[in-house]
Amino acid sequence: MTDATDVPDLAYDSGATLETRRAVISLFYGRRSDWEGMKQLLFHASAISISGIACWHSRNSKWCIRILGLGIHSFTMSFLFHALHETVHGTAFRYRSLNWMVRNICGVLTLRPPAQYYYYHWAHHRHTGDPEKDPELFNTMIDIQILDFRSYLMYLSGAAFWIDRISTILRHALGCFQVEAHEYFVESEESRKLCTREARMYTVIYAVVTWLARDSRLRGLIVNAWVAPSLIGQIHLRYYLLAEHRGCLQSSGIEDNTRTTSTIWLSQRLAWNMPFHMEHHAWPGVPFHLLEEASQFGRLVVSRCVPSGEEGYFRINYHLATELSKKSSGKTVGKRNK
Repeated sequence: MTDATDVPDLAYDSGATLETRRAVISLFYGRRSDWEGMKQLLFHASAISISGIACWHSRNSKWCIRILGLGIHSFTMSFLFHALHETVHGTAFRYRSLNWMVRNICGVLTLRPPAQYYYYHWAHHRHTGDPEKDPELFNTMIDIQILDFRSYLMYLSGAAFWIDRISTILRHALGCFQVEAHEYFVESEESRKLCTREARMYTVIYAVVTWLARDSRLRGLIVNAWVAPSLIGQIHLRYYLLAEHRGCLQSSGIEDNTRTTSTIWLSQRLAWNMPFHMEHHAWPGVPFHLLEEASQFGRLVVSRCVPSGEEGYFRINYHLATELSKKSSGKTVGKRNK
């Protein structure tokens, strides 16, 4: 499995000029930094540790304090996906061994084996907005289509996601792949063997954790520090991920199929700067710590997603929920991502 930095720049279809593309590549590509990666990792790990300790010590407090502690810890845990995402891209650290270590730790904690996610995610990058090839538009359990308010709530709940994660890991561990259906991105024998080995390793890890959970004290720690925050945090992550492409056109143009979303500093930092998502899709080789700077070039291209990301995640979700509650999603102009 190669790092995503080995994949060519995809800004050719972003609406950016040739001069802009060359400027971004010359200024930001190849500037991966172990120092920046370690600072970000320490910040994220500290946030999870502090919230986790607070959550643990609040378990015997009043119900409102328990809910608050669990909610904050779930919030910080939900961003583990972004650490996985950045290390799968290979842009979190200069040394590949650091990227490998972090992405596997995050992969175990999020039930996303990184090899399988690598193939899935790069198919998404190469074919964003293409309903025939973008795996995020295939209406699978991991990314169900949002056709009405009920499916919107199902998407936010994360229930379909967890069903997909457990079933896919077990299926891959048995060497079963749905290449003819929606897993075309693992059509090579080498990629399937890699995913199978990884799924088997993860299955063993989860089996060991389940065995350890027989002890009541360990079970309490596993449930309170990992399982419950992951289940609740997935709701926030779905809320966040929905803003990246939903409500955008099914088009090959990045300004049509992707949006950058405004948010508070803490969320942006915990998300490894992924709210700058249009810039990330235009230049996937730009390290996370330079995306905000690169966004100055990205502002030359304005996203045509409705609504735009300028008003934040709440506005995007509110707009979609309102439209779906009125059963008017089929009346929107253009064919937009569901």
